[in-house]
Amino acid sequence: ASGGSGNAVWQQISGPTTADDNWWGLNTGPAAGAVVGTTAVSTWLQLRHSASPASVVPGGTSALTADIFGRNSGGPIAAANLVGLPAFPSPAGTIFSGATLGTLSGAATQYVNGVATATFTAGASPGSGSAIATANSQTQSAAIAIQCPTITAAVTGGGSFCGGGASTATVTVTVSGGARPYTVTLNNSGGSQLGTVSQTVFNFVVAPAGTTTYALAATSHDASSCPLAGSGSALVTVNPTPSAPPTLAIATPRFVCPGGSTVLSATVPAGQVVDWFTGSCGGTLVPGGTTPTVTPSAATTYFARARATSGDCVSAACASVTVTICKADYNCSGTTTVQDIFDFLSGWFAADPRANFNGVNGITVQDIFDFLAAWFAGC
Repeated sequence: ASGGSGNAVWQQISGPTTADDNWWGLNTGPAAGAVVGTTAVSTWLQLRHSASPASVVPGGTSALTADIFGRNSGGPIAAANLVGLPAFPSPAGTIFSGATLGTLSGAATQYVNGVATATFTAGASPGSGSAIATANSQTQSAAIAIQCPTITAAVTGGGSFCGGGASTATVTVTVSGGARPYTVTLNNSGGSQLGTVSQTVFNFVVAPAGTTTYALAATSHDASSCPLAGSGSALVTVNPTPSAPPTLAIATPRFVCPGGSTVLSATVPAGQVVDWFTGSCGGTLVPGGTTPTVTPSAATTYFARARATSGDCVSAACASVTVTICKADYNCSGTTTVQDIFDFLSGWFAADPRANFNGVNGITVQDIFDFLAAWFAGC
């Protein structure tokens, strides 16, 4: 044999010769002129190059193996058949090169027993990585898919508020893994944010018109367009708010005698109750529930506010009723009748302290005049 660059020239020495399962430096077999005489070549070795595993995450490693165990007829030759094959190239040279989306390390510079190895380390970007192996005049590329890493995005927060106002709730997304900056998007019109290179926590202020559950939208991704795997959700409950104050706010009776009591009541739709206040709408709460009994010591205005039983949201305005003290209802019957005159006169003659109607100068005839004036006035 003579020749170079891995392409031996086989010459007949005596009689027909078979030169199968040899490495000719090309996967296509011996080059033109490489075989002369009656030397026959039907099978030959071929360069192979593979990566294991063929899929890694950013920063992961894959073992590259280049060998000449392949055969054009299919199926590899046994590795034992090449034990003792002289190392090549000689002198040693570059076998592995051309890494894309990663780097090479520990690369062999010669095929020993027909095999050379190297390590591929994936970079930060996902995609189609590769590396090239060369044997004599033949090259083969090994594909390494760089997969997206697992990037978690936990959705928490939420809350509740009353509808019809300017209230809001906060939904928080906490991201871990992947490459920053992240693009985080919520479903149900929750909004989208492009983070900074250091941001991992995203706060969304939401104000849905109705009760809404927020989760991570499928379009969320990291700087390498790798998807974020969302977990959890945030429920924002929008509670119903009464659109109008109560109606038919009344006091029964509408006036009371000194020390007397009356019952407050008002009408609201189903799903609402009435809260009563003094001083102002939402001022001092009157105990006693929806229909409290009150005993005012002076003329008092009571304010009725509607409250939803679900969520405790309240109406913006109140209805009101004023309860007056009617001293002319001397017998506290709830109405002014002639009997009040008789009862007052009896109390006046008996020096009942209540007969001091005007509250000055003790019990005098003037109290009779003042009482009758109030009685004829209707209270």
